[in-house]
Amino acid sequence: MTGRSTWARRSICCGADALGRTLRLLGLATLLVGLVPVVLPLSASTLASVLEGCSVNEAGSTGCILFGRSINGPMAASYRLLWAIPPGLLLALIGFFLLLAGWGIRRTETRRAKHR
Repeated sequence: MTGRSTWARRSICCGADALGRTLRLLGLATLLVGLVPVVLPLSASTLASVLEGCSVNEAGSTGCILFGRSINGPMAASYRLLWAIPPGLLLALIGFFLLLAGWGIRRTETRRAKHR
């Protein structure tokens, strides 16, 4: 026993737990935001391949009709994010490491709690 009260041990644990939870949430949000510029053009290409007569590329889109409405504008807009793919991947990598740090804090606290 280190001489600390039970309350002091709990406050240290909960502080680290809150930090770990915050890092995990921040990391997950950063990871998801970073992957958006990658996912949108890929999903537009996939949807264009499913729709008959639809063509999408960097220049624009033609013939994309879904549920009776033209979706040429939104399909072409996703390709305007191509410039954001490298920064998005960097942001996703930062988010992954934040998520990993949050998991590490949680694992450390769990391991410490087992040895008390």
